[in-house]
Amino acid sequence: MGATALVLIGPAAAAGPALRPTSPPEGGYTLLLPVGWQLAKTAKPNHAHHTWRDPASPEARVIVALSSCRTCVTNPKTRAPDPNHALPAHVSSRTRLNRWQVIYTLKRQRGSYRDRGTIIILHARNRITGYARIDTQLPSELQPTSTAILTSFHLRQ
Repeated sequence: MGATALVLIGPAAAAGPALRPTSPPEGGYTLLLPVGWQLAKTAKPNHAHHTWRDPASPEARVIVALSSCRTCVTNPKTRAPDPNHALPAHVSSRTRLNRWQVIYTLKRQRGSYRDRGTIIILHARNRITGYARIDTQLPSELQPTSTAILTSFHLRQ
């Protein structure tokens, strides 16, 4: 089967690369990544952890971590799903997209590279099964590309 690419139209097209659906070799999830990016590192102590890199720009990367921790994304008082409980330290801003997902920006920046990410609660109906954390480290001018990556994650059942 041939590769599929998402072609961005409008302002994002000028600022960002073409994106295509990508999965790790063992499957598990799909997300959009720039064409040509490669899986650089994978680890599985208690969760899946993948680092995707741009071979032409070693600073650019996307990190995907899958965890089976249910209490990490549950409000201890209400027992309701709360992705804010799994946010990393040093978050400068966050936007809750829905009860299952939050997008955030970290305070730290490396040169022109900005760290943005998302926490997505994994669930079967209303039962929490864990969460996914996706972090992008891309140049600031590629924020539309970062948003496309962060909102494209899909767990494969």
